[in-house]
Formats: sequence, C-alpha cells, structure tokens
Amino acid sequence: MPTLRTSLTVLGFALVASLTGCNQDDPAKFLESGRGYLQQKDYKAAVIELKNAIQAAPENGEARYLLASALIETGEARDAEIELRKAADSGYSADLVQPALVRALLAVGDMDKALATATQASVTQPAAQAELKALAGTIMLGRGQLSESRQTFSDALALDAGNAEAKLGMARLAAVADRDLPASTKLTDEVLSQSPESVDALLFKAQLLQAEGKPAEAIAALAQAVDARPHGIAANMALIPALLRAGDVKAARQRTDAFKKSARNSVAPLYMDALVLYSEGNISGAREATQNALKHAPDYPPLLLLAGTIALQTRNLTQAEDYLSRAAKAAPNSYAQRLLVATLLQSGKPQRAKELLQPLLKARPDDPGLLSLAGEVAMGEGNYEEATKLYSKAVAADPKNVARGTRLGQAYIGSGDIDQGVRPRIRSRHQCRDSGRSVARRPAHEPARAGESEGRHRGSAQETTPTIP
Repeated sequence: MPTLRTSLTVLGFALVASLTGCNQDDPAKFLESGRGYLQQKDYKAAVIELKNAIQAAPENGEARYLLASALIETGEARDAEIELRKAADSGYSADLVQPALVRALLAVGDMDKALATATQASVTQPAAQAELKALAGTIMLGRGQLSESRQTFSDALALDAGNAEAKLGMARLAAVADRDLPASTKLTDEVLSQSPESVDALLFKAQLLQAEGKPAEAIAALAQAVDARPHGIAANMALIPALLRAGDVKAARQRTDAFKKSARNSVAPLYMDALVLYSEGNISGAREATQNALKHAPDYPPLLLLAGTIALQTRNLTQAEDYLSRAAKAAPNSYAQRLLVATLLQSGKPQRAKELLQPLLKARPDDPGLLSLAGEVAMGEGNYEEATKLYSKAVAADPKNVARGTRLGQAYIGSGDIDQGVRPRIRSRHQCRDSGRSVARRPAHEPARAGESEGRHRGSAQETTPTIP
C-alpha cells in the first residue's frame, strides 16, 4: 500500500513533467519565440528556438520554413535547402517555399538546380510566380542570356509590377546591354526606395557609383550592404577590397575582424584577412594566413591566386606555378592566367607560356598587358623583331607606361636598331614623370597587370598583387 510520502513524490514528478511539457516542449511557444527573433534580426537565437520547435513537432512545415529563412541569413544555405525541402514534403505553402528554395540554391552556387526549380515549380499566387520568373531571369542574365533574361523579367513585372528582383534585373540590363547608366540608376533607386536594405540593390548601386567615378559614395553603399547583413559574403568581399583601394587599411582591418566574427563557417573572411595582411605589407603573415585558409578550402580560386602571388613575389616559382595553375583552371581567361604566364617566363618555360597566352590574346588582342607578356615570350625566344612589334602595340595602347617604353627600347636594341632603341626610352622618361611615380608607388592592394613591368628581373609587389574582387 503506497505511503503518503510515495504519493506526494509521484504527484511532484507528475507536476514537474506537466510544467515542463507546457513551458519547454510546446512547439507553438518555440515558433512564436522564433518569429520574434527573426523580426529582431537575431538570427542565431531564432535558429535555436525554431530547432526546438521542430524537435517538438517534426512535421511542422512552418517551423522548417522559418528555420530555413534564419539559416540563409546566417550563411548556412545548404542546411536551409534541406529544411525547405522538408517543409515542402510536409505540405507547407509552395508559394513561400519554392522562391526561398531557389535563393538557397543560388547561395550554394547550384545554378542548374536553381534554374530548374525556378522554371518548373508549381505555385498559385501571382507574386510567387513573379518572384520565380525574376529569379530565373537573374540566372539567365548571369549566364549572358540577355534577350531571354529581358523577356523573363518583363513577364515577372507583368505579374507583379513591384517585384524588386525583376526591377533590379532590368537595371542590370540597362547598364550591361543598353549602356544606359541613368536608366539603370533610376531603376536601382526605385528598388532601394522600396527596400532600403536590399543587399543586392546596394551592391549594384555601388557598382554604378564606381562606374561614375564616385568611389567614396560606392564605399558608403557597400557599408550599408554590410550593415544590413554583417555576415554577407558578397557585401564584405566588395567593401573590404574597396577600402584597400581607397588606402583605408585601418577600416579594412576593422571590417575584416568583424567579418571573421559574423561568418565563422565561411572561408571568405579568412581570405579577406590574408589579403589585408598582404596589403599591410606583412608578407609572412599573409603567407601563413593563406596556408591556413587553404586547409579549409584547398580549391578556392581567390585564395589560390593570393597564394600564387605571394609565392611568385618571394621567388618560390615551383609553388607559384602550382597555385596559379589551379587558380587559372578554375577561372579561365583570368588574371591568374596572366600571373601564371609571368611565372613560367621567370621559370624559363617560354614555350608553355606562349601556349597559355595564345587564347588570351585571341580574346583580347589589344590588351597592353597581354601584348607585353607576348613580347617577353618573343624576347625569351630571341625573336627581337617579333618582340618589337608586340611591344610597339602595347606602347600604342598605353603610351604613358614607362616600363613598356623601356622594354620596347631594349627589344629594338636586341634587334640591332640602336637608334630606335634609344628613342622610345627617352620619350618614356619625358612622357610620364608623374606616371612613373604612380607605377613605382602603386599600393599593394591595387595591382599592376601582369606584363606591366616585365623588364625587371625580380617579381615585385606591383607586378604580382592579386586583383581585388
């Protein structure tokens, strides 16, 4: 027969269990709390509450959709994709889930799946249909399908005249395809008046301001984008290099330190840290930071480019060739290929350098940097006549460049034409006293193109600094 003490103990356990169930395992309370944190933009707290809601009610599609929204904001797009697919399986609103799923796929770089989802998903509301079309248009535009993207954006705006994604797409088309910057600016400003914290619109606005020769205003727009989404990779990777180009290394360092704290799961802040160290002149620190970052992302092209740049500058040509070959493979026709050609030339491999240069020159036959590199290849082969032709074209394209004028003179001398050899060297010194100073003092974050200073026997900072994204 149970004693009074036993009965009270059982009653106590039942009461505790009842209270725990009401206060800690109620999915509705977790869901409400998660919504509140999302509205406050406290995304990490929202993730915790919404995960608790899902643990208590695994089939709750709304909780999974809201969790995915928070995960996208914290930079965990792959996990967001998983939650959105589970939300869809639970029968939660396709009008909400499918556009969010396309954005998650875009965030992880899966363009094919994103386009397939955007064009094939079944939604009912015109606003959702417009958003999917607008996202499809953005993908098409990124692939260079200008006419297709224009039609898709138009279709989206016919469904929802206020769709920000479609308006911004039209703004990009106005700038890229129509060369109409005023029209592009007007459309972008309309989007920002509608959504002042639109990161995509702020990033594009910064590009427009930069094109108008307004770097300070561009930096202000980029700062707004970062402040709107502190962990945002695209915004930070635009702002920090812009600050470096402006010579504000201190601000770049502050932004980088904040980026490292807000985006711990990304390699991007590690790359930015290495780039700032490089710009500060801390080559050993930059090398160490780059090597550490490569352990986490061994195939990340910007890191490979920076690592190759440092190796080239420190005359570790074998390592430079390895890093730059990998970077160039990931991004054909890129600055990495120019540096790789310069590395091969310094390594005594002119034939391979020539092979790499041919498709680059075919794509950009009037590029002075590429013409200069081709001139170096010709000089390495002892073909001074060809070198004079190539360097003459390079000097004609960029007549104020002192180094190219000097190299042209050396090519003439090599061919036996002493008079012509002396003439361009004298002209170069007269032409650009100021230009000569600017080349010599180029800050580490503002790269010279490969081939700009090929006359030097050692790679220097201005020759080998990676392009700032």
